[in-house]
Formats: sequence, C-alpha cells, structure tokens
Amino acid sequence: MSQDNDLAIQGNVVRGRASAASANVRGRSGLSETPYLLSIPKVAPVTAAVFLGSIGDPRAYEAGEQILRVAGLSLIERSSGVLRGSKRISKRGRPLLRAAAYMFAVRSITKGSLSRAEYEALCQRNGGVKMKAVVAVMRSGLRLLYSIARDRRPFTTEAPARRRAAA
Repeated sequence: MSQDNDLAIQGNVVRGRASAASANVRGRSGLSETPYLLSIPKVAPVTAAVFLGSIGDPRAYEAGEQILRVAGLSLIERSSGVLRGSKRISKRGRPLLRAAAYMFAVRSITKGSLSRAEYEALCQRNGGVKMKAVVAVMRSGLRLLYSIARDRRPFTTEAPARRRAAA
C-alpha cells in the first residue's frame, strides 16, 4: 500500500512539473520563436521547448542539415573498399531532441495530419518498412521547425517565398 501511495505521489509531482513547464513555455516572452513554433499543427509546448533548448539561437545555423547533425539524425554509411553498407542515422547528437522529434513525427502521421501523405508514400516506396518512413518524417519535421524558428513566421501550408541571395 505504501509503495502504491508513493508512486501516486511521484506521478502527481511529475505531472505538475510537466504542466508548469508547458505553461512556462506558452507564456514565455523571452523566446520570440515559441509562438511561431506553436502555430505548427501537432507541436506540443514541450516539443518547442526541447527544440529551442537544444539548438539555442536558430539564426546561428546556416542550414537545416546542421540541425539534423545536432539531433543525431544525419545519415551515415559504413563502407570499406568494394563493400557498401546501408545508410542509418548517426545517433551522435542530443537524444532528448531526437526523442522530441520522434514524438512530433508520430503525432504528425496520424490520420488527416500534416505528414500523413508523405509517410504513406515513403512506406509504399520502402516496401512497407515503417521505421524508415518515421525517421524520414522526423528529419523533415526538424527542418520544418528550424525554418519556422529561423524566419520567425507563423506556419502556413503554402510554401514561403524564396529568399534571394544578396548580390
């Protein structure tokens, strides 16, 4: 009985801390990227907090590929001589960011969601291997989070106007 009571108390404490953290993220005005990230469908406040906490200032990065490296989602191939290995994710990055990207990907591939069509096409192309498709959605989701945070613009389904390089 005592052990069950202790577990219930610990569960309440964890839930209280999580809700306090999400309320802090929702109301935090110090991070100007937060409201833009929360405009993306299926992005939870915790996902936005983990993303911004892991990468810091999004404008310090030059490309979305750098964000994938920080998360450990860059693709590597183990090959030697004539032997060509299959590609896999490096996992040399922040595991918390990778976990948040996974949760965002799972939420965004539910029926009628943002990445469902992309996920189904990837599953069909990869012969039904679902985890490869989920990793691809994770990678595209992180690139989406990065571009929204970098440009500080709300999410829309239309593609943004191309930025022109300064001449």
